Amino acid sequence: MSTFRRRIIVVGKSGVGKTTLVEKFCYGERQSPEGHTEVDSTHEKTVSHPPLTLDLSVIDTGTEDISSIEMTMRMCDAVIFVYDAGDRDSFELIKEFLIPFQKPRPFREPLFGVLVANKSETKTKEAVPFMELANFAKDNHLEFVTCSALEGDQFNIPFRALARTFTQKIISISGGVPAPYSNPKCIIL
Repeated sequence: MSTFRRRIIVVGKSGVGKTTLVEKFCYGERQSPEGHTEVDSTHEKTVSHPPLTLDLSVIDTGTEDISSIEMTMRMCDAVIFVYDAGDRDSFELIKEFLIPFQKPRPFREPLFGVLVANKSETKTKEAVPFMELANFAKDNHLEFVTCSALEGDQFNIPFRALARTFTQKIISISGGVPAPYSNPKCIIL
């Protein structure tokens, strides 16, 4: 099976569960102590999405600083936008993260994106009505999922959606299943 490397950045307001989402996906459980992530951290996971294998670098952002996130986003292939399903303010912040996401990227493919409503286990009332979410996702060319990273409910769906998109794009560009690139230091676009 051919192997390709892809980078994913996970962004959102502090406390929405980005670290739990990333660590559950990469390791099956939360690895770091509870609390605010101070610095960006990168986690690795290899996934099989036949006919390809994808080596994913997942960047868990420890900041809400748009300029810092924009610099990291330029090097990535996809973005997972996470908000707390019970916190309207965390959803509103996603709109700020969309600004660098939507900028043209010379000599690079456009970024893929997934909008994640996390903490579905704690909400008594959705902070954002479903139709508003559906329209927001559609208008911004994002896939949309709800999950509970803490409870382990559907936490892998955003990553599987991106793996599917990466695989489809690689196959469409190459006209079939491509041979793996031989230089491990080079990220394949």
